[in-house]
Amino acid sequence: MSNKYQWQGEPVKTVFGHSFVDFNEEKPLYWYNFLCTDATRGACIPSIQVTTKSGEVFYISNHAGIGAHKLSKGGWPNMPHAGIPNTAPFEPDHRPPYGLRKLDLEEYEQFESDKNHWQRTRYPEEYKKMEGLREAIRSQQNKRGSNKLE
Repeated sequence: MSNKYQWQGEPVKTVFGHSFVDFNEEKPLYWYNFLCTDATRGACIPSIQVTTKSGEVFYISNHAGIGAHKLSKGGWPNMPHAGIPNTAPFEPDHRPPYGLRKLDLEEYEQFESDKNHWQRTRYPEEYKKMEGLREAIRSQQNKRGSNKLE
C-alpha cells in the first residue's frame, strides 16, 4: 500500500470516483441532501473508495478535494470529512471533478455556506438543534486547539 494516503496514520488503498446517493428522508439535515434535487431526489457525488490494511472498505466525499486532503494529512479525526453510505453505488472515475487530489478551500467554504443556508431555510427547527450541537463541539475544539483546514 502506498503511504501517499492514510487513514488514522495507516496506509490505505484509494480509488477516486463518484457515488450515487438518494435523499435521506429520515435525516433531512444529512450533508448530501443539499445536493439532491427535488426532481431526481438523488445526487452524483465525487468520492473516494478507501480500503484499509485489514480490508475494511468505506467511502468518503471528495467534493472540493476534501477527502483527498484528509487522507493526505494522515486521515486523523481532527480533519473534517463527509461519509457516504457503503450502500451507495460507486464508480471509479478520474475525470474532473471526480479525481481532485488537492483541496480547493474557497470552493469548500462556499459549499458549506450554501449547504447551511439550504438547511436553515428548509428545516429551521432541526437546524437550530444542530447549531446548538455545533457550538458545543466548537467550544470543546477551541479548548484543545485548532481544527481548521490547512
